[in-house]
Amino acid sequence: MVFPENRFGLGKRARFDDANELEQIEELLMAAWCCHDVIIALTSKPLQGRASEAISARSKNSRPERTMFVDIDNASLAMAGSSLPGDQPIFMLNLLRYRDEALYRDKSELPACSGREAYYTRYVPAFRKVAIPLGVTPTWLGSVGAPLVAAQGEAWHDAAMVRYPDFATFRAIVLSSDYRREAEPHRLAALADWRLIATTEVQVPA
Repeated sequence: MVFPENRFGLGKRARFDDANELEQIEELLMAAWCCHDVIIALTSKPLQGRASEAISARSKNSRPERTMFVDIDNASLAMAGSSLPGDQPIFMLNLLRYRDEALYRDKSELPACSGREAYYTRYVPAFRKVAIPLGVTPTWLGSVGAPLVAAQGEAWHDAAMVRYPDFATFRAIVLSSDYRREAEPHRLAALADWRLIATTEVQVPA
């Protein structure tokens, strides 16, 4: 089985022999539906047949929503850090679209729930535990009613604004082991799409 490197931590190539069981195929098919342009190349016709059966069976069931956004990475943090002032508060605009059902990458012992429920009952409390002691303040949360000017097909459920003392605080939070371990898995499970835009306050002349 061959697939491109992607942000889900899968390597560039993985080869499976005929001795491997269908369970392994199904696990990678689930991963495939969470990323783009996956190429499957199996070593024998019998194994190809078994994979086809897995695809057919899986497609008859509800298919998990594919995550559309590219997550925070070191390159985007470096670019933002070089363009944002280092001594001013940063207001992060979040545009949120939830999955119908939360989708965890690893097998989770948590009860099944909607993406919205995972975000507000799991992610938000974990985020606050890490962020509030550092002076982070959620300033506004609203439900998206109607997009008047938007790209075709673009749709959001909620919008939120969060104030950080400075960009260094934001970066320290999202790179921290506590955030990565306790909060991030719930955000990734909850959101089908997401935009995160760093803004600074503008003083409008009187």
